[in-house]
Amino acid sequence: MKIDYSTPNTPFPTFGYFGPKYFCDREDELHALDLAFHGNIPILLTGIRRLGKTGLLHHFLHHRKKKEVGIFVDLLNVGDMRGLVAKLSEAILRAFPEEKKYKAIWETTQKLRPTISFDEFSGLPQVSLSLSNEKEAERSFTHLLDSLSSRSEQLVLIFDEFQQVIHFEDSHVESVLRSEMQQHPSIHYIFSGSKTHLLSRIFQDSTRPFYGMVQSIYLEKLNASVYQKFIATKFSEAGKSISNELIKEIISWTDGHTYYTQYVCDQLFSGFQKKCKFKRPD
Repeated sequence: MKIDYSTPNTPFPTFGYFGPKYFCDREDELHALDLAFHGNIPILLTGIRRLGKTGLLHHFLHHRKKKEVGIFVDLLNVGDMRGLVAKLSEAILRAFPEEKKYKAIWETTQKLRPTISFDEFSGLPQVSLSLSNEKEAERSFTHLLDSLSSRSEQLVLIFDEFQQVIHFEDSHVESVLRSEMQQHPSIHYIFSGSKTHLLSRIFQDSTRPFYGMVQSIYLEKLNASVYQKFIATKFSEAGKSISNELIKEIISWTDGHTYYTQYVCDQLFSGFQKKCKFKRPD
């Protein structure tokens, strides 16, 4: 899927996805996600925080073809079904920006009564809904998935920070979601999150609705030698010098954790014009 990405301040952004040029490796994980997508196998992507799960998911979406569309739903800070429906609505608007009239997608969901605005800084759509209770939210959720499943594109629906559903005020939200997955088999599903103990309760407890529903992918740290080569290449492309010994020292100090490695490299890249130096803190 062709997207015009913005350029980060350095080749080592610590948040956001800026396209494949600034993304390191994850070829095996990307291949696994592709296989699951084409086989319509629901996926659970887990791993420790700030290791690159969200970046990997956006990298996966970048590689979708013209008729393959990703809908990315961030559930962070969502506390009930009404919030989930609002986030899903926003994600749909982002996924189909070419629609001449945004409200056209609500033709079969008249009871949603959406109010659509745009964030003054990001320009992204924001949705507020007049849903009186959780039952109405459940019906609205069903209508949204009905609308999506009727489209001609091959869709992948991603729920990031999915462990949030365990805190939803409505205790049977998992049952609703599982039922909708079975009713809309043409939509591919990916669930992602960092709180593995909560995700284990959702997906590995035999008494819960999602038991046995997904194939799991656990995100490990990047291969050190591959990461070293990536870092050296990015410095070299900018006309800056960094020794292999220094890169190894950085990865050793950060224990190969993606966020902290990116942060240190970002600071070095910004602070030195040509040759980088680094002193390990005590």
